[in-house]
Amino acid sequence: MKIVYKGLNAIAMQSVATLVSVVSTIPYNNVIEERVKVYQDKVNNKDDIVIIPTEYSIEHYREKEEKIASYCEYTSVNYDKENQKLDVGFICKNRCKIVNLDIKNGSIYVDIELIDRQPFLPEHEKIKSEIFERFKEYLKYDIINVATIEAVKNANDIDCLIKEIAIACKFDVQTKRKLLEELDASKRLEILKSELETRIYEQKSDKGQNIFLYYKNKINELNLSAEVKRIAYDELTRLKNTRPGQGEYGNIVDWLDRLVALPWQTVKEENKDIEYAKRMLDETHYGMEKLKQKILDYIALRIVSGKNQSQIMCLYGPPGVGKSTIVKSIAKALNKDFFNFSLGGVSVSEEINGMKRFFVGAKPGRIMEGVTQAGSKNCIILLDEIDKMSSQSNRGDPYSVLLEILDRNQNAEFKDRYFDVPFDLSQVMFIATANDISAVPDPLKNRMEIINIEGYSLNEKVHIAKEYILKKALREIGVDENLVTIQDKTIQTIIEDYTFESGVRQLERALSEICKKYLISLQMKNMPIVPKEISLEEAREFLGEDYYEEDYNLALEGEVGVVNKLSVSGPTGSVSRLEIALVKGNGEQILSDNLVGTAKWTFKTVFGLVKSRCKEWGIDPSVFESNNFYIHSPHHAISHDGPSGGVADVLCLISAIKEIPINHKYAFTGEISLKGKVLAIGGIKEKLLAAQRNKIETVVVPLSNKKDIDKLSNEIIGDMKIKYVDNIDEAYEFVFNQSEQ
Repeated sequence: MKIVYKGLNAIAMQSVATLVSVVSTIPYNNVIEERVKVYQDKVNNKDDIVIIPTEYSIEHYREKEEKIASYCEYTSVNYDKENQKLDVGFICKNRCKIVNLDIKNGSIYVDIELIDRQPFLPEHEKIKSEIFERFKEYLKYDIINVATIEAVKNANDIDCLIKEIAIACKFDVQTKRKLLEELDASKRLEILKSELETRIYEQKSDKGQNIFLYYKNKINELNLSAEVKRIAYDELTRLKNTRPGQGEYGNIVDWLDRLVALPWQTVKEENKDIEYAKRMLDETHYGMEKLKQKILDYIALRIVSGKNQSQIMCLYGPPGVGKSTIVKSIAKALNKDFFNFSLGGVSVSEEINGMKRFFVGAKPGRIMEGVTQAGSKNCIILLDEIDKMSSQSNRGDPYSVLLEILDRNQNAEFKDRYFDVPFDLSQVMFIATANDISAVPDPLKNRMEIINIEGYSLNEKVHIAKEYILKKALREIGVDENLVTIQDKTIQTIIEDYTFESGVRQLERALSEICKKYLISLQMKNMPIVPKEISLEEAREFLGEDYYEEDYNLALEGEVGVVNKLSVSGPTGSVSRLEIALVKGNGEQILSDNLVGTAKWTFKTVFGLVKSRCKEWGIDPSVFESNNFYIHSPHHAISHDGPSGGVADVLCLISAIKEIPINHKYAFTGEISLKGKVLAIGGIKEKLLAAQRNKIETVVVPLSNKKDIDKLSNEIIGDMKIKYVDNIDEAYEFVFNQSEQ
């Protein structure tokens, strides 16, 4: 029976307690005398703690299927009052699986299941012997005391063996993480053997034989600036005066390793063939003409000026339209190296600009790591989901760090906190993506050129499905991309019945599922793989129940006091029902809590307008004194803001008062003035796409938006009728006067 502990306190560390003791340095600005006493009590009581091996963030760790951590015990506490530094030590007692993880009031609590210590089995004897022989070979280059050799030789289980060798060889964090998180015993031994071989090769290299000379030559080869070279030589002097095994020695070596790995002078030759770039972009993505033209303009300017102009763009649009994937295609079209930095969940500035070296587990920020991995100074760095960042008030604001990085006047001498030397980021092409641009602070938006990647019409989705998605799905499965074909009409039905989105992400899943199910059906029947055109009936059989079913989000036929209201939520348009009901009362307006901001205050204008038009519209003014008005919009319980629902609000109120239903196939948008003027609104394309998805037949829009609609393709409007109104009387006549309909 598995041993389970519930509600244990946990901490997330980038250093890893892999069956060895670790020390965590608590930041000095948090240290107070009371905390020292708290930790001392934990040590005295031998309290338990779970150390979570986070590589990037706790949210990134939470997404893992198998969450392996270290079940530890407090062992020591050391408070340096003069330097305001608190070190807390732990020793690992066991590996464990996290079966539940909660964050309450800034603290992490977990339920864990202990992982049994892994004994040596007969099949492990050979690799155990090989590991011991390689460990002895390693000792020729790195002297270890006899007690350590005996401890490795006499290790009675795999965990004990890993512990002793990890301590002796000072394994890095990445190696410890691999040894911790791997569950299979044989694979853990293979990892251990491989890492020992790597250590032997390193010790045999020039670096191992004369580490000072190795770094000196590397630094001289890099042609660094005088300032950086001076700091690097200061570190070399410290290295020369520090003996291996001292705590500071590994810190210096790690810093020098990372410094010389940076591409200080490496600039990759860019593509200057405009036709090739255009062909590459068109082959991978449909539409996005503004963005593609921007890239072609960049190449043309590069040819004319001969300068590598940095670009800072933000691709803004609904999920699933290809914002992130187009950036990879841009890198390929320009022949640039590429690094993807996902900002979703980033909440501390250290993840972007690094951590000071004196902290345990310190490392550079993701920007400098990205440049290192890309391998060139003129690479492309994707700042994915820039709108998903947040900030912890006591650990820096990541948005503020990005302000410096994305400022052309500052990023030529960007200083990562880990390196603390200037590095030129001015040639890096930064491309950010965002679903909700309103969540990005205005100063940061001003640093970027924002390009709207709009949603797709039904016909555009059909084209994308045939020419891109279906072929991609088949390639990823590993079969010929022309093996499966689907007729346009069938794809259109799949889109309408199984997806409900501005982009094509759900459509991609649906078509991939059809391809997989077809191949599985052939395998189950022991039939050969042959080309196949999938019929609608077969597609429904493979996909099962319809994904989208008409529900209570839209107005129903014959309903009184209900209209379809067009709105934009983030980058996506939507159609939602607005409901108004009259109940005997004293004229109070009772709005649901999800009607907020200007949407809430618009109703003051709406009621004022309707009261002023009672005579023209045949309304008894006393209705406003003898009734309460309940107003609600139940669309997914989403908060509704913005003034563009004014026309819909007026017509819905009139419908409720006069008990006349409004055509449930109509949808409305338009801001209203107190005198009845219908004002222009934004997001017209997104709203029309939403109306198309919801099979709205007629859309009522402001006359002043006609110029915007005239620019849209016929694919977006399709068979929908557009009714333009300049004032509320025109809208009233169109909706309630049957002769005008």
